[in-house]
Amino acid sequence: MLIQDNLHIQISKKILNLEANEAYFYSILSKSSLLDGGAMVHLPQLAEMLGVSNRTENRDKIKQSLANLESNLGFEYYTDFQLKKRLNLLELKGTQYFYAKVPSVIDNFLKMSLGDFNKLVYFEEKECKQMIMFQYLYIVGMVNESGKERKISYPTVEGIAAATGFDRKTVFRYNEILVKYNLIYMDTVTIKDKSHNKYSRWSDKEDVIEAVAEVKITGYISKKRKTQHEGVVETTNKVVAKSTTPKNDNTGLDPSIDKALVGFVKAGLAMHKGTKSKINEAIEICGVEQLIIGIKELDFICRNNGIPESKWAGYFSNNIISKAKERKKQVEAQKRANEKLMNEPVTPTIDYTKTYRETQIRLKEMEKEKKIEEEEKLMKSLSLFTDEQEKPKEDWLLALGI
Repeated sequence: MLIQDNLHIQISKKILNLEANEAYFYSILSKSSLLDGGAMVHLPQLAEMLGVSNRTENRDKIKQSLANLESNLGFEYYTDFQLKKRLNLLELKGTQYFYAKVPSVIDNFLKMSLGDFNKLVYFEEKECKQMIMFQYLYIVGMVNESGKERKISYPTVEGIAAATGFDRKTVFRYNEILVKYNLIYMDTVTIKDKSHNKYSRWSDKEDVIEAVAEVKITGYISKKRKTQHEGVVETTNKVVAKSTTPKNDNTGLDPSIDKALVGFVKAGLAMHKGTKSKINEAIEICGVEQLIIGIKELDFICRNNGIPESKWAGYFSNNIISKAKERKKQVEAQKRANEKLMNEPVTPTIDYTKTYRETQIRLKEMEKEKKIEEEEKLMKSLSLFTDEQEKPKEDWLLALGI
């Protein structure tokens, strides 16, 4: 039975060696089998979830994907819910219900929260859901889950494209969708004059924000999460839930802004008219979401750059506008880069697995044709020998008694 851990499903990283359809069906069957390890399967329903018509050729492709899960990852299929009578997928009728047993995953797996699963399966986008999920699984699959390091992955666009078989333009488009639905968080840092994307699950975005702030101070990113930052996050959660400090109920600001400002308010930042005016100006410059990132970067600098707590409020007031402009500039630069890439000609996607299979089929057909040709030559030789045997003997041979 698949292990359930705080409403997560565990997916073997071996799925990244297969294709997007296999990964999509793996996730669906894993979620359905959380309770008892078995999932009811109906090909027309899988076709509907995949966004294709319930035609014979589409059902055959789905059966092939399920067969790949069976041969590569140990899935088992049964005709009964007690999982006793094994099923041969090749003999499966199009409308027949059956059951899948999903193997347990003990190590070398990635986690997908049920919240993320539901977004990936049910969001409304024109692009193929299974391909977007495949890219999501690749990005979060590169995160170190040990807890000792920041939960960040560092794949390049080229690396994602090579692993998924998508072109670079498609990778950028899918990243935009994943960010839009709060599935991943990403930001770009510049190290030694080169831009690098940093990714995390949306729920772990604090790690990326901290890493980006660290680069600006040190010029590099350390894998280990800063102790001070862990304290900031913990304190923030406690202040929001249980703090006895007077709340900024009348600031008139977005609640997420108030939450990000907790460290500065505790350090003495007065939320008077001048402070709120600067914050509103910063919001006009870069927007709420980017401003929150900027505030957290300022917070990180104060905590990790030796600035006395008594001077945090002044540092905030002196730098909040410039930080908002910096965030706006960075977002616009990234947007221009994306637009430039979107206008580039699309490189045709190479399906290496399909190419390999087609090559194997051609080789088998050539081998079969060669065998038929050899059999025909053999039959022709036998025919000539038989004709020679049956040919009427000459008179002089008969006279000699031969």
